[in-house]
Amino acid sequence: MILGIYFALSSGTVDSIVYDVVLEETGSSKLYETWIGRATMIESGVLVVSALAGGAIAGWASARVASFATLPFVAASAGQTRSASPRGKAA
Repeated sequence: MILGIYFALSSGTVDSIVYDVVLEETGSSKLYETWIGRATMIESGVLVVSALAGGAIAGWASARVASFATLPFVAASAGQTRSASPRGKAA
């Protein structure tokens, strides 16, 4: 269910960010399909690895340990989100 919510909320967000960055960096949108393909490939790979790692941790220790193992990553993500400021090319 949580994965479904994630896909629903991020459906166009990543696409628009990749498009804007490609357009800003290259001045053209010709490489958009290449970069969105790479981003999708990386995202899918990370989801597979994290699912396998979570299952391995839960099988090795317990589901509680697997759940608590995510807390440092959640904290790091929240901290990065709060401290990150957009940076781009100077006008």
